[in-house]
Amino acid sequence: MNHKMKYFLLGVALMSLAVAAVWNLSGASMTGAVKQFILQTAANSINGTLSVGDVAFSMSGNMLAKQVELKDKAGTLVASAQTLSIDFDLADLLTRRFDVDRVRKISLDGLILNLSRDKEAHWNTEGVLRKTAAPAVAAAAIFRGQVIAANASIKVATSDSNYAFKNVDGMIDFAKYPDLVMDLKAKEGSALIAAKGTWNFSGGGNVTVTLDGVELTSFGPTIPLTGPVSTTFVLTGTTDKPSATGSFKVPSGALGTLSFSNAVGDFSFANESLTLANAKFNALGGAISTNGPVSPYTLRYVQKVTGQNIDSAQLSDKDIQGRLNFTADVRGQGPWEGANADGTFNMGAGTISGISFDALTGNFSKRGSQTRYYNLRATIAGQTINIGDADTLDALKIIFKVPMLPGFPTPTNPKDPIAPILPKLPSLPRLF
Repeated sequence: MNHKMKYFLLGVALMSLAVAAVWNLSGASMTGAVKQFILQTAANSINGTLSVGDVAFSMSGNMLAKQVELKDKAGTLVASAQTLSIDFDLADLLTRRFDVDRVRKISLDGLILNLSRDKEAHWNTEGVLRKTAAPAVAAAAIFRGQVIAANASIKVATSDSNYAFKNVDGMIDFAKYPDLVMDLKAKEGSALIAAKGTWNFSGGGNVTVTLDGVELTSFGPTIPLTGPVSTTFVLTGTTDKPSATGSFKVPSGALGTLSFSNAVGDFSFANESLTLANAKFNALGGAISTNGPVSPYTLRYVQKVTGQNIDSAQLSDKDIQGRLNFTADVRGQGPWEGANADGTFNMGAGTISGISFDALTGNFSKRGSQTRYYNLRATIAGQTINIGDADTLDALKIIFKVPMLPGFPTPTNPKDPIAPILPKLPSLPRLF
């Protein structure tokens, strides 16, 4: 190695030692200055308290703060992070220029965010982030960088439900503030929640949300639907009045006590009402489709429901066999067991207590657990019989099992014609 190269390497080494020495000598004062900068910025921006633990720097300009906590005026924890990392420009550090608009990235590891909304639809962050006595923030002092979160947990509590999102990772970009560009994901076991798009908390935006294999009961125990839900929808509207359109599928699950499989459909959400469209699923041995509004908050619903090729034995505690089709207007609140319904049904060939019929049609009216049937018409051995109202199985058995009524064929005279008029029967099996 020639002498020039040796002198060059020696100069580089000496310079590195000098920089390290200056860094070490100024580290304590710089740490205190940045910590004061964080606390002062918080004091001008929040209506609560911010505490910061140890603060350290790297020579690349990265500041690392540990045990950061944000509390509201009452001392309730709103947010915390195991570590908070802020990327400063090295020149800013050396000149002690700690301005919010100069920060390019904030990274949070182990973030815990507790959000709540009261009955008046006010979020707890409103009281924390709006300090009435704070001076107006100049446009040049607005944060324009990125917030990166890893291993975050977000809890959302409202007056009627609780939500929890764990293992949240992602980014929120403030470059075009107040429009926030986000790309977030939360994973719990095999379930995935993702949100990607732009949102303005004052004016709304457009965010694509994906849920894959999510149990909705984890968001609220009052939700009667169980089963892994997968859905993709576009969130629009405003923060106060969001709206959405999308589609969903549930491979298998239950609605109250009604088990189902292969549920698919479309939906829209507006004015706090969820409207189902082209929703179809397999249940009760057949296929069911439903359309209409549901309130996610009160669980009230008004649905147009149709069923095809339903196993009638699963709709009745009576001894009835056969396939049934129905159409009904259904309304109620909560589980299906308490629903009210009015509709019509028809059956092809079937049996009641082992006695065959060719067809059975009629109307039904369901009020909770009580169901009334009327306008019933049965076709037996080619004869159509108007039965009228019906309540129990016993009276219908008279038609099938007592062949001595006037005009009915008998074993001794099988050629007797079937009487064109039969006595009105007071009952028929409860089909639903």
